[in-house]
Amino acid sequence: MKESKNRSLRIINRDFPLVETVRDSDEPVFGTVTARDIMHGILKDPKQCPLARAIGRATKADGVLVYFNVTYVIKKRTGWRYTNPPTSRQEILCFDRRSQFMPGVYRISAVSPSQRFDYERPKRRGSGKRSKLRSLGEYRHYTQNVRETPR
Repeated sequence: MKESKNRSLRIINRDFPLVETVRDSDEPVFGTVTARDIMHGILKDPKQCPLARAIGRATKADGVLVYFNVTYVIKKRTGWRYTNPPTSRQEILCFDRRSQFMPGVYRISAVSPSQRFDYERPKRRGSGKRSKLRSLGEYRHYTQNVRETPR
């Protein structure tokens, strides 16, 4: 599901009220998670998890919010939005459940073109019929016992 710019700003403003704008990132960021990051990380806390500490160091940011699918890097009055690749999401999941995080270099990705704030979806062509999967009701698994999704 695509996230709106206003929703992202509300999420950031809960912890960083001086942020005025949110932008999509253009380049990935690499952060090195150390044993010290893991030891001082706080479970289910998007500001104090090991990945947030490592990304904050790598970017010299004023703050970092790491959620399961998205990461916000705060610099001055701007929040930069990144997406978390599956490897980072897996480590976040393990840390929130068992306080385990493997040290190493982790990447947060630039936002893909179809997920950017300014993306305009092309007009649909076709009969307008819904897919069979949707009409039968999609099964959706929700991962439990991890940090909250930003709302």
